[in-house]
Amino acid sequence: MGTICRRAFLLGVLVLCFSNYGQSAFERQRIQVLPWNPGGTGITNAFVYNPTRLANITGYGVAFGYTRMFNQKALQSGYLYSGIPMSFGTVGLGVDFFGNEQYLESEYMAGIARSWNDNGSFGLLVRIFSLDIRNYGRANAFAVDMGTTWWITQTLAWELAYGNITHSAIGRSKEPLPQQIFSAVEYHPIENLNTKFAVIHDLRYPVRYAAGVGYAPIPLLEFAIMLSTEPVQAQLGTIISWKLIHVQYTVTTHPVLPVTHRFGLVLGF
Repeated sequence: MGTICRRAFLLGVLVLCFSNYGQSAFERQRIQVLPWNPGGTGITNAFVYNPTRLANITGYGVAFGYTRMFNQKALQSGYLYSGIPMSFGTVGLGVDFFGNEQYLESEYMAGIARSWNDNGSFGLLVRIFSLDIRNYGRANAFAVDMGTTWWITQTLAWELAYGNITHSAIGRSKEPLPQQIFSAVEYHPIENLNTKFAVIHDLRYPVRYAAGVGYAPIPLLEFAIMLSTEPVQAQLGTIISWKLIHVQYTVTTHPVLPVTHRFGLVLGF
């Protein structure tokens, strides 16, 4: 019982810290996605921010990830994403989780995206949310995201996505799920350099800004850095690639809490 109480207390303290910095409820804090595209896909971006990124996938593959937020075991999360190119577009399937045996959030996702000519793409993602709190019960909800990408030139692109266009809520209290607008400009000044500036607005909280740079000095190695606001955070990451295997590691700072470590593995694409 003592262990359970300590974990519940820890989760409560950290959730209060999230709220003080304007983080989205469905208590998870979204970790900024670095401006890189392992395997040329950007599959993690597709499931987190903009489903149109699925259209970049031209081969089969899967992506795994594990995060220990603020280096706390009680706040671990993970994901499994896959992309399947079809004649009518690219289909994506994904699942992720956040929490522990006392408090667990899960998402099950299915999406589709299609490109037209070389000018842009459109994507749609369906999410099923599940919230399970021990001794309190379980609640489920359904939401839809949509997004588009337009290539203004061969090196300059603009993204726009709207998360939870269904205005969904969860639980008996009808707690609103995050309703997020994501807009970003991506620029490739040279082939192995990628820059990105994004505006992220959960409609219940202040606007967040993020800017990052990804650079691959050699084909097997890529580095990236991103800075963001609300709260002020820095994220550093690297990818080591060999053929169709891409190993990722990122570390994210926080102005009050310990750093967050994130590990990822992309196979295929």
